[in-house]
Amino acid sequence: KYEIYKKYCFRDPLLQLGFCMSIWDELDDPQLRNKGRDILIKHWDNKYFHDSLYQFIDTHKEYSKNIEKDQPLNEETHELRKTPSNKPIFSVNSNEKGLDEVNQIINLISDPNIDVISFDVFDTLLIRPCIEPLDVLKLMPDLGGFTFSEFSEMHKYADMRSNEINGSRANIDDIYKIMGQTFSIYTKEIDRLKQLELETEYNTISSRKTVKAIYDAALKFGKTVIIATDTYFSKKIIKKMLWKEGYISFTKYYVSSDLGKRKDFGDMYDYILQDLKIHPSRIIHIGDNTLSDWSIPYYKGINVINYSK
Repeated sequence: KYEIYKKYCFRDPLLQLGFCMSIWDELDDPQLRNKGRDILIKHWDNKYFHDSLYQFIDTHKEYSKNIEKDQPLNEETHELRKTPSNKPIFSVNSNEKGLDEVNQIINLISDPNIDVISFDVFDTLLIRPCIEPLDVLKLMPDLGGFTFSEFSEMHKYADMRSNEINGSRANIDDIYKIMGQTFSIYTKEIDRLKQLELETEYNTISSRKTVKAIYDAALKFGKTVIIATDTYFSKKIIKKMLWKEGYISFTKYYVSSDLGKRKDFGDMYDYILQDLKIHPSRIIHIGDNTLSDWSIPYYKGINVINYSK
């Protein structure tokens, strides 16, 4: 596999290797996969990155194996039969003031050829009063005597270790357990801090009003509505957050910590297609992340709407 990586790393080996590691379903080492994802995030704006990424997708012999151009979906195996070529069908920038953009999206999802509408959760359906996800820790009333900087670094370290140990099933229980073991914090205090984080998240989230309108329209059109999220929160916690803001009618909840599959690794999208027994052209996914909500589903043939922060 490493020889294949090197063969296709024709411009920037580090970036290309990072991409390979982040999506290659057969690569089992979570530490390497996480490293690849970090490389992607760090270098996403590199001017050579996208050309090399697209070239990799178009030429990788494993990705294109047994694919025949323009042959339809095999209804028995539901395998893709051609390299996806669709482009993101609509992109919404960060300015949400105009209703025209929302109405255009509602018009798109009304298409009778679209059966499933998939939503990202954080910064799409739900928003927080902060820029970065861990900034919510600043809003906790008590950090156990630690400064925000200290607590967030401990949290990041525990999150990283949880990913190394559990892979895509990393969850908040394991994160706080690792924090307690690593930094010698009593179990009772760890449980209290974990509960404080959950309460702070729950109390500070709100619905993104324009996306709520799109969600309501999808239900009105009779679409199958699902969520797909990469998070260390459990499905039960995500469900509670969504219900609080009036999102109560999802057919399926695809949550990385429960499934052991992630959007940014690509395997969650594969799982969704197989689970729903549907061709990717009949799904629209809506989300804010350029990598996990746009580029990866895009290259799996899923229609995507980039709904930026």
